Amino acid sequence: MRISALTMSLAGLSVLALALPVRAQEVSSSNEALQTPPSVERSVVFNFGVGQGNPLDLAGSAALSFEIGEALDLTVRATETIEINLFSPSDQVGDVAVLVGKRAASGKSWVRASVGLGWARSLDYGEGYDCYWFSCEYDETEAVAMGLALQGDTALAIWRSFGIGLTVFGNLNPARSFAGFSLGLYLGRQR
Repeated sequence: MRISALTMSLAGLSVLALALPVRAQEVSSSNEALQTPPSVERSVVFNFGVGQGNPLDLAGSAALSFEIGEALDLTVRATETIEINLFSPSDQVGDVAVLVGKRAASGKSWVRASVGLGWARSLDYGEGYDCYWFSCEYDETEAVAMGLALQGDTALAIWRSFGIGLTVFGNLNPARSFAGFSLGLYLGRQR
């Protein structure tokens, strides 16, 4: 059974999101000198969405962003684009990346531009051979490379901890560069 990079990344982000409040509470109670003043609440936002990818068809993204300074965010993200084939395996390309971004807010909306490093992976299937009825064997070509990860977000906070928005993402790498966009939900304290 093959588990995609996106599935593994979503599992890792979920564990991190669940562990974050416990770890933040431990740090604040044990280290008084580095504690954030009570009047300043740092934002943590989880977003996920689906959309269109290039060079493939369907795209998905998930990201967990932490405010690390005035209008400065640290983002951990996973993206994947998948070609839709009904009768053969689907080619895939995606990445797992860590990015730093600058955010600007106005009222209930905000935008962010981020750049960082991403581990990109592509899986391509060749033509089928040894076909019997509805089953064929396929050659697989897998490529892995580090690349320049780029991401842009814009969101509208409908409520204090819930918003909708657009994520544009890409990865420039020597193996197989890609780009895509996704429309999705933004959960967490947004400002």
